[in-house]
Amino acid sequence: MGKPESTSTLERLSRSKKTLRHSEQTAAQYILRFPDRVALLPLRKLARECGVSEATILRLCQALGFSGYQDFKLSLIPQLLDRGRSLREDVGSIDGKGQWLHALGVGLCQSVQASLKGLDGKGLQKAAHLVKAAPRILVAGLGGSAGVAYILADSLTGLGFLSVSCHDPSYLQVLPGALREGDLVIGISHSGETPEIALLLERASQARVSTVAVTNYEQSPVDRAAGLTLFTSVSEGMLGSYSCEPRIAQLAIVEALVNLLGTDRNKGGSTGRAAR
Repeated sequence: MGKPESTSTLERLSRSKKTLRHSEQTAAQYILRFPDRVALLPLRKLARECGVSEATILRLCQALGFSGYQDFKLSLIPQLLDRGRSLREDVGSIDGKGQWLHALGVGLCQSVQASLKGLDGKGLQKAAHLVKAAPRILVAGLGGSAGVAYILADSLTGLGFLSVSCHDPSYLQVLPGALREGDLVIGISHSGETPEIALLLERASQARVSTVAVTNYEQSPVDRAAGLTLFTSVSEGMLGSYSCEPRIAQLAIVEALVNLLGTDRNKGGSTGRAAR
């Protein structure tokens, strides 16, 4: 299903409100009242705040012609940006381009620092232990997280661990059948709501395969499915998962893990089965 045409999402939502089911109307009223907040909320949190099910939100998005919730949120961004255009022009005339870039840099640094500061040291050490003990490592991520998964797998391979990455949803469905006890699966999802990653971790755990997740949200499906979770600490911006900021924070976690493994290697610790 393609994205809707140029008509404003909020206008369409307002016009179609009376044709929706009661639960969908409840969600529509909330969205129309707080569109700025909705643009920052994961699906699970929006459903909770509206007092409806996640399925209701997804049906509403599909009724408006969107393929899913992320596409719906993305359509809100130009409208919200238009609302604040005059304010941005005022700020731009005072701030100047250099100050804007400086503020952007500060914001990115804060996300990295918050993610590293909030990182559970014992959890990181346990993740490193799982990596060193695993004969094979699968790192999985979809969308923006796919690139992070590739970088992690590439870095682990460089340290001597047998590691591959996967970003194919269809392949992720059959991979659990090839896993063996002792292997390690690392699933990466900023929202923690990527169903393919959550299912992969769940099925891997059922096969007695060790699992680690990298996500931003506690009690998300990906967090609940993993045996161990390493959390980023990113405050949602208007672009949500479409921003590079979550990826930068994820890479900070990746760097911390790789750095710890590299330090152990330099101290004479075991590297990986592939290097033995």
